[in-house]
Amino acid sequence: MKQRFIATGFGAYFFTLFALSWWGNQSEVLIGTFLIASQVWFAAALILRRGA
Repeated sequence: MKQRFIATGFGAYFFTLFALSWWGNQSEVLIGTFLIASQVWFAAALILRRGA
């Protein structure tokens, strides 16, 4: 379950990078949102690693 969560997170990370590069400079708000979301996700991943 934990590995599945991590794989899903990295999939979302790379998909978001692809989407941002696809839409170009219309995505400044999405970039800001993505940076915040990625920090939250990595914090959650660290908590899961520490708890497991």
